[in-house]
Amino acid sequence: MSIRTKLIVTYIVMVMLSAILFITTTFTFITIFFADVGSTLIHDKKPDEVVVEIVDLFVELKIKEENNPSMLLDKEYIKEVNDKIKEYSCFLTVEYNGEFIDVGGLNLSKDFYNKLLKEDKSYKYNYMNKDKDNSFTYDNNMYNFIKYEFTYDNKVINYYFIIDMSVFKNVRGGYGKIFTFLLLVILLIVIIPLTYMLSKDIIKPLRKLEEGANNIKEGNLDFELKTKSNNEIGRVIQSFETMRCELKKSVEQQIQYEENRKELISSISHDLKTPITSIKGYVEGIMDGVANSEEKLEKYLQVIYNKSEDMDQLINDLFLFSRLDLNRLPFEMDEIHIYRFMEDCINELRLEYSKQNIIINYNNNINFNTKVIMDSQKIKRVIFNIVQNAIKFMNKDEKVLMIELREEEKINIRIKDNGIGIEKEQLSLIFDKFYRVDEARNTKAGGTGLGLAIAKQIVEAHKGEIWAESVLEEGTSICFTLSKVVNEGESHE
Repeated sequence: MSIRTKLIVTYIVMVMLSAILFITTTFTFITIFFADVGSTLIHDKKPDEVVVEIVDLFVELKIKEENNPSMLLDKEYIKEVNDKIKEYSCFLTVEYNGEFIDVGGLNLSKDFYNKLLKEDKSYKYNYMNKDKDNSFTYDNNMYNFIKYEFTYDNKVINYYFIIDMSVFKNVRGGYGKIFTFLLLVILLIVIIPLTYMLSKDIIKPLRKLEEGANNIKEGNLDFELKTKSNNEIGRVIQSFETMRCELKKSVEQQIQYEENRKELISSISHDLKTPITSIKGYVEGIMDGVANSEEKLEKYLQVIYNKSEDMDQLINDLFLFSRLDLNRLPFEMDEIHIYRFMEDCINELRLEYSKQNIIINYNNNINFNTKVIMDSQKIKRVIFNIVQNAIKFMNKDEKVLMIELREEEKINIRIKDNGIGIEKEQLSLIFDKFYRVDEARNTKAGGTGLGLAIAKQIVEAHKGEIWAESVLEEGTSICFTLSKVVNEGESHE
């Protein structure tokens, strides 16, 4: 139940209870009651208006105690409360640490306060006596008081709401006293449930939120806010908890990004150091006259050129991977006939690797008119990266690549080599940046270690999947999928 609903229901119940209590009296009593007391006590105000105003006052005091108890001793605030209750022939005096605070300008004597304290103690000790009430006489006037206790700095603040009973002298037959008693009973019945409800549904949940906010301010996100309530504040707590979880996830991602950055710098340093060291060594050889023949000099310069090419390729791959990782590389998506596209790729691959005696077999099992949505240049880069990576692992005399296309819900492209294979524990790692299996590090083919990582980024940007399958000493298959263009009248999940 929402807090608003609870307040409405409580208000309705209290109004109904008030009506029942008043109906139980006689019509004559009600007539005299409103005629005499209405003009002297509440100045033509309706009873439910009085109830609402006094309830608001006591709720305000309770909230001050919870949030800013020092205000309960502030003379300006006490005067403000006193001004609110003047129209009910009532005035306020506050006792704290044995001292009374008088803000009404009444200049009451010490004897008046002594009688008030004496009656207060007497009322506590005789609360079981039904004939005993909390009233006293001073200077031939009768006073009645209501006392509320608040706590500040582990000490009690006593608020005495004192009613000057002389205003009831004109009330006939003692009806004023009965009405006052009934009114006080009604107010108490209203205040008790409202105070409980405010404490349970508002004050305690707000303290939870305050505690959570302080935890976040101190950098602590390892806590949990729980609530069983589904009211307004309960939903705020649930939203706060969702915010905490998202914030914690963001911080953890930031930490992971920082770790990845450190790993990236370390890997770049490693991969750049090797060719730079080699270039430096051959340059020193030339400077020292080691390359003392045209043949040696040409060989040294060729090695320097090749190492420079490796460094240039590493930088290009790194730049491409960074742009992909930051989603800053534009994709020119178009509807492409995959059959013709793959034919062109196979012809280009056979031409490039013909001198290396690499056999490339091709099996196309798709419809000639099938189209896919892709950036043709980026997908071509994926295929060439996978092929280059496969060649590094091919250690057999007859090196064979099998490229196969299958048409299902998506287009499935498989590139299989007959190389050394990869252990199952490493299959999930080969798409990580700069990852190389140990055997690959010792091959002459080298590589940047970014080829498969770039392929994965491009395929995933096409909403496709990429994975690896391998059998040791038999070979490895790299597979990826692309989405087909769905023609009108077809359904495609």
